[in-house]
Amino acid sequence: IAVVVLLSAFYCYHVFRQQNLKAPKTKGIDSETCAIIMSVDDRSDSSSANANSLNHNTELLPIQLDVIVGKGRFAEVYRAKLKQGATDESFQTVAVKIFPYDEYASWKTEWEIFSDAELRHENVLQFLTAEDRKAERCYWLITAYHERGNLQEFLTQHVIGWD
Repeated sequence: IAVVVLLSAFYCYHVFRQQNLKAPKTKGIDSETCAIIMSVDDRSDSSSANANSLNHNTELLPIQLDVIVGKGRFAEVYRAKLKQGATDESFQTVAVKIFPYDEYASWKTEWEIFSDAELRHENVLQFLTAEDRKAERCYWLITAYHERGNLQEFLTQHVIGWD
């Protein structure tokens, strides 16, 4: 009986080890990550070339929130200014989706979707970074800002026919 148990244990260990070696490594973020900052990738010319090349950094981006442009069940979306240079006049307009601290799972899910390398396309919203704002007890997703608003509102106001 002992030999059978040992052989079974060895077989299970061997199968488990083989499955782990073959399984693709998944991207994710753990709860201790303070900030995820975009890095530059010059290999692609699409508008979202930088969208998914991320590295870990503890410095938060210098962003000033302007006005709320949308509110949903899990988060609020703000138009904001991302400081670009040493002067106050140099900034990029971005959208910041702010999740409360108790909506970590929703923030993480969206972050994982946006950080998928296969979403790099000029017709997909450009993802810039995700941040854990511990001092403010919230999570941020920072994307490109589009003046026309969100797709749902646009399609509600502009009915598209079959033609």
